[in-house]
Amino acid sequence: MSTNGSSTPEDFEKRVTGLEKQLRFLKRVTAGLALLVCLMGFAGWKSYKAGVRGVVEARCIELKDANGHMRAKLTMRPGGPALEFYDANGKVTWVAPEEMKLLPLEL
Repeated sequence: MSTNGSSTPEDFEKRVTGLEKQLRFLKRVTAGLALLVCLMGFAGWKSYKAGVRGVVEARCIELKDANGHMRAKLTMRPGGPALEFYDANGKVTWVAPEEMKLLPLEL
């Protein structure tokens, strides 16, 4: 833009080119978001039709390898939740938290 406030054809062309570039970008973003929403809706519909619900409740979740050996376990202990990892022989290799600490009851 010139200093006296009037626009030259070059300034106008530069502004239009910039706006066209922004519009192309926004069209791509909008198309991507629309595709994502459609895919999420389709996945949600499939799980709804299959009877899958959004909440899983359990006292213990065990992860087993292809041979059926337990490799990890998320469980509730008297002191709180615990995560355990096992080796191929079924021996505990790591536990979190390592020791259960009883927290004081606040009244």
